[in-house]
Amino acid sequence: MTLAAKSALGFVSSALLAGTTTAVVRPSPEEPRTISKLISSTRPDRRLLFDGYQKKSDGSQEVWKFAWQKYRNDFASGSSNPFSLSITTVDNAPAEFRNACKKLFSEQVLNTEDEKYTWGIEYCTRPTLVSDWIWGQGYEVVSDQGGEWNTLWNTLWNKYKTNNFWQITDSTSNDQAPQAFKTKCKDEANKAQGNKNDVSVTRVIDFCSKKRTN
Repeated sequence: MTLAAKSALGFVSSALLAGTTTAVVRPSPEEPRTISKLISSTRPDRRLLFDGYQKKSDGSQEVWKFAWQKYRNDFASGSSNPFSLSITTVDNAPAEFRNACKKLFSEQVLNTEDEKYTWGIEYCTRPTLVSDWIWGQGYEVVSDQGGEWNTLWNTLWNKYKTNNFWQITDSTSNDQAPQAFKTKCKDEANKAQGNKNDVSVTRVIDFCSKKRTN
């Protein structure tokens, strides 16, 4: 029973004791929501897959290829598939499949019990990464290209090495950021993480990132 329903019943009980009656206020029915909004609000560990992810629009990204392979394998028996697609053996996720996901995101459902919501989770999303959370908070991992970034990397390295919680074996007596540190930052940023408050997110923001400008 929801809090609103409990409160309503409590109010009715009090009114009856006082010799009066009142109607129970019933909770309002569930409002339809788009699948994209429902996934975003209920599954922080998943992100919607769209064309243009990683600046590619050909379905060659590993996450798109994985999603397509899963869909293809799940419906390889020849039975009808939910997106009514032609099941082919191409590795890259075809445009037909990617467009079906895009269309699905705009459809409305009542709750997470709807099978279309499940299709969205299973075939049209990818794991949320640490980099997604830091991007949402206005940061991005520092690039290792260009001279100006070397200064920033060195600043972050000198801030980091007092604790060395990632156990980087390069000498911490050196003020120059080692490649192992930069690599570790990128690896940590690319790890799956469903909790924006996890320490892994905080560490990448504090020791590997800069404020983004876009």
